[in-house]
Amino acid sequence: MPLRAPLKARTQKSRHVETLRKAASAHAQEANSRLANDMELPGRQQAAIGKLQSTAGNQAVSRMVGGGLTIQRKVVTIEGELVEIHSSLGKVSKRGEAERAEAQKILKEFKDTYGLTVSSSKLIEGIKEQYDKVPAKVTKALKARKWKLNELKALATALSHYAPIMGAKRGGSTRKDVDQEVIYVGKAKNAIDTNQKAGKLDTTTLGEYFKGKKAMGLFKSSEGFHDVFKDEQQELVGTFIHEIAHGLLAYAYDDFVTCSGFWTDQVTKSGTTGAEKPPTDYGNKNAREDMCDTASLFFIEPSRLDKFPKRKAFMEKLGKEWLPSLKEAPVELGGIPKEGEPPKVEAPKTDEPVGTPS
Repeated sequence: MPLRAPLKARTQKSRHVETLRKAASAHAQEANSRLANDMELPGRQQAAIGKLQSTAGNQAVSRMVGGGLTIQRKVVTIEGELVEIHSSLGKVSKRGEAERAEAQKILKEFKDTYGLTVSSSKLIEGIKEQYDKVPAKVTKALKARKWKLNELKALATALSHYAPIMGAKRGGSTRKDVDQEVIYVGKAKNAIDTNQKAGKLDTTTLGEYFKGKKAMGLFKSSEGFHDVFKDEQQELVGTFIHEIAHGLLAYAYDDFVTCSGFWTDQVTKSGTTGAEKPPTDYGNKNAREDMCDTASLFFIEPSRLDKFPKRKAFMEKLGKEWLPSLKEAPVELGGIPKEGEPPKVEAPKTDEPVGTPS
C-alpha cells in the first residue's frame, strides 16, 4: 500500500495561514541574507541588500529581491537522472559544480555498496505493471521528477540501516540465498490512486514499493512535507526506510503478526483487549504498514518505541538475525574456521544488533 500524506497534514497550511504570516517577517531577514549568499553576490551587492532591509523592511526586500534575484536552480542529467543543482545568472555555479560532484558520488555509492540503481524509468515501468487496469491515458501521463540533493542524502541515510543485507554484504548475511528485493529507486511526479478503470494520477502519495520491478518510488508530494517526524529531512529518511522495508523485510511480515498480538493475519486486527497498538495512525491500516512504520521509528527515533516494547524487541531481534551464527558465518565475518582454514586472529564484534538505530 502506498504511503500517503494524511488529510490532516495536507490541510494544515490552510488552518495556519495567519500563523505563517506572523512568522514571515521574522524569517525574511535571514532569508534575504541567505539569498545573497546563494546568488554568490559580491560584497557590495550584499551590503546594498542590508541597507534596503533597514529602510524598506524585510518583507518588502524579500519581494524585490525575490522578483529579480531569485535563487536559481538548474536541472542537469547525472547517470540518466534529472538532478537539481545550484546556478547563478543562468549558469551552473561553483556551488552547483560541487553539488553535481556530490550527487555523482552518491549515485555511485548506491551501486557499489548497496546494489541499487537510481532509475526513474524503471520506477515508471513498475507503476504501469502494478496498475495494469488503469486507462492508458493515465499511465502515459506518468513523468519522471527531478531529484534534489537532500533527497539523495536522505536515501543514503536510509540505506545505511539496511547495509548488512544489501549489495556485496548480503552474501555474508542470512539473506544471502534470496535475491535482493530492492534494486531500483526512482522519482516521479505522481503515483496512481487505485488499480481500477477509474484510477487516476494521485497527488498525495509520498512513496511506494513496486514488487514486480523491485523498485521503490518517491513522489513530488514528499517535497516539503513532514508529519511523523520533526522536519522534511527526517520525513524523507522515514519514507525511504518504510518503502524499502516493504521489499527487504517483507519476509518477516508473518513473524511480526505473531509478535505483535494486535493482528491475527496481515490485514485483520485481533481485537484482543490490551494488545499493543501500532505506534502510528498509518500503522493501523494493516500489519504490513504497521511493521514498516515501526522500522522507520526504530532507525530514526528509537525512543518513540519505548512504549511499544513488543515492536521494539521485534526490530532488535530482526537486526541480530541478519548476522549468521559463528558456525555458519564466513571467516572474514568472524566465523569459526573450517578444517584447513587458518584461524582468524581477531573477529569483528557481533554482540550489537545489526541495524541498531543511529
